[in-house]
Amino acid sequence: METTRDTKILANKLKSELLMNYYRNVHAQILPLDKLRIKLLAGAIFLYIIIFALLYYYLIYNSGTKILFAEKQYVALIFILVIIFNLVILPIKGLSIYYRTKLKKFYPQIFDIIGLKYYPHAHLHEISSKISNSKLFPSANQSVEEDIFSGEYEGVGLSIAETEIIDSGYNQGNTTEKKTPTSLFKGIIVSLKSNKSIKSTTLIKPKFDFSFLKKMPLYFLLVFPWSLFGFAIMASNIWDYLHSNNPIYYYSSEILIGFIFFVAFGWWFIDSTILRELRHKINLQKVNLEDVSFSKYYNAYSYDQVEARYLITTAFIERFMYLSKVFKTKNIRCSFVDGCLVIALSSNKDNFEIGGLFVSLNNQKHIIKFIEQIVAILLIVDYLKLNQKTNL
Repeated sequence: METTRDTKILANKLKSELLMNYYRNVHAQILPLDKLRIKLLAGAIFLYIIIFALLYYYLIYNSGTKILFAEKQYVALIFILVIIFNLVILPIKGLSIYYRTKLKKFYPQIFDIIGLKYYPHAHLHEISSKISNSKLFPSANQSVEEDIFSGEYEGVGLSIAETEIIDSGYNQGNTTEKKTPTSLFKGIIVSLKSNKSIKSTTLIKPKFDFSFLKKMPLYFLLVFPWSLFGFAIMASNIWDYLHSNNPIYYYSSEILIGFIFFVAFGWWFIDSTILRELRHKINLQKVNLEDVSFSKYYNAYSYDQVEARYLITTAFIERFMYLSKVFKTKNIRCSFVDGCLVIALSSNKDNFEIGGLFVSLNNQKHIIKFIEQIVAILLIVDYLKLNQKTNL
């Protein structure tokens, strides 16, 4: 769906207002940090010169590499390469975290532009009822929230948080079966007060949602090989039976063992990666929407078809797609539930960043990107506010 002229006008108006407020109220205060950024980069360069000089002296000038190869000390060589990798990566990572910490001290002034308070905390806690009831993450039971921005904009309650959603165990009555925690989602959770009467639950999810692939490396290592092993035993014994004159009972025990391994571990693998994500859709009805570009990437589900169409209007779809465009991701899901709209934008990038260790605070392109991300969310707020005025 192309963004309509009215939405573009509103987006440009909001962007201009926020940019003007930012440069008027915040930019001059935050700019001295750019001098700190340059000093940190200069320190990093000096540190790298020392590191590479020492490495050159030992590995090249002093023939350390040749000696290790000659003596076949490959383990020692790998160990040295790991140390080199860490010596290169860790200083920059540490300096980036330090600089971001300094930058975050100005978040209260930055987000005060749109009337939001900044709450800088990060701790693991039981998942909120709002996210649990949203049915966006069926097996989730814990979350870590960081950089929370909360308040009201134009009379609509709004909360934005960098969040990681975690599945830490299966709930079984009053007990919990412990297992390795699994990250189900990492990105931004936006929660807005809907101002609409919502009696049912309506979801929008990516049509091609491969978020379960995040779990697969562990299952490939621990579960899938056993299923493959079972299939190999079963297939080899069936092959031997078909190409011999021996009766079937000569191979029945091996075939049975292979079948058990193949089915048990194969089912465990599929259940843990794919079916868990799909279970919650059993009682939900698919909502067929007429917007072709939206339906190309997303599916809508609801317990109530009438309410779903009342919620997912053309205006909402337009703003939803604009959100996808600005954050450059199709992996967005949302839920209308309990009088709220919960939006989950999956992203491994640092969003809402006004600058970085390698990005000057005078970089207007980066500042505009930061403002556009805020505007994309405010357009959703504007849509909800419009519905409140028109009693839709």
